[in-house]
Amino acid sequence: MIPNDPFLNENQPLPAGVELQLCFDRLQADFSVIKIDANGADTLKGTVLELKNVFAQVEYISSPALRQYNDRINVTPLTYTYDECSVLYKALPQGDQSIRLENLRGGNTPDYIFIGVIPTSTINGNTSETGIKFRNNGIKEINVTLNGNSCHGYPLRINNNYPLWPYFKYHDVLGKLQNTSLGAQLTMEQFKNANLFAHKFEGEETSHGWLGVSITIGDSGGLQEAYTLGT
Repeated sequence: MIPNDPFLNENQPLPAGVELQLCFDRLQADFSVIKIDANGADTLKGTVLELKNVFAQVEYISSPALRQYNDRINVTPLTYTYDECSVLYKALPQGDQSIRLENLRGGNTPDYIFIGVIPTSTINGNTSETGIKFRNNGIKEINVTLNGNSCHGYPLRINNNYPLWPYFKYHDVLGKLQNTSLGAQLTMEQFKNANLFAHKFEGEETSHGWLGVSITIGDSGGLQEAYTLGT
């Protein structure tokens, strides 16, 4: 197994004398691989795969220009850029038609936010289900707020279980709306099984604050099963 990207997805070389610590853990095999032999595919039935002979292959590169660049670490920090992605799960209450999650996360406003609702059982280790099948799950309206104010394009309403506006909003955020140079895109039927609510933060009043999500369930009795909000 060889990772496709460099560490931290960063192509810049590390300065001399820097120690990089790697941490590996074991995982249930059903989450990562399947066994294929003459008898067909086997899910390994929960067998734990133990990682052995783990090592990192590195290459020593040096030049006068690179050494001079690394010498700057004595007077000024060296900057490494990377893309950060954080995932937050929040359990949704059952029996409430209107759900408000104030102050969901705070700090600097992210560039993008994607929101999906999944059954809680899918993230509790049930390998017979998938944790990326974001269906509508009875949502009638959703609102994304920044410091209590609705973000541009929100709230979004869903009529007759047909997520038309979330579908257009999702493709607009990804820059795929009316982009004829792209290949095949998600159809509406495919989007129903990958119903992600998206937003790109641009032109907001502030670059930091608290993000919140409000959800209205179509059924007056609210959610009858355990569901989790993922952002």
